[in-house]
Amino acid sequence: MAKKPRVALNVRLPPKLHAQLVKAAKRDGHSLNDEILLRASVRPTAVMDLLDRLELDFRDALQEAAATCKAVADEAIRGAFVKMLHKIENGDLPMLQEVSYGDQSEKGPQNPAAPAAGRDVRPA
Repeated sequence: MAKKPRVALNVRLPPKLHAQLVKAAKRDGHSLNDEILLRASVRPTAVMDLLDRLELDFRDALQEAAATCKAVADEAIRGAFVKMLHKIENGDLPMLQEVSYGDQSEKGPQNPAAPAAGRDVRPA
């Protein structure tokens, strides 16, 4: 088998980049030369396309997660609000009941729309 023609090239690399390339070559089981050729042969546009696709997928995932969190929060708020309305309708809120201080008796703020304490006014 005939060898492919190659051009000898001397490259000056910063020590940190050289160490990273050597580490990657050892990890992947090829030579330093093959690691440099592999990295140099990848088109920059292919990498940019991959990043754009990942960005879109990530953005979609974030939007879906945000919508889910909003729905859960909306449901929790709605549930708490409904409970509070039921308590108001039934006069079960402490602020609507009498408070006793020793021999003094004081009523909390009166709500004319609220029924008397203990009276259930649920629709029939």
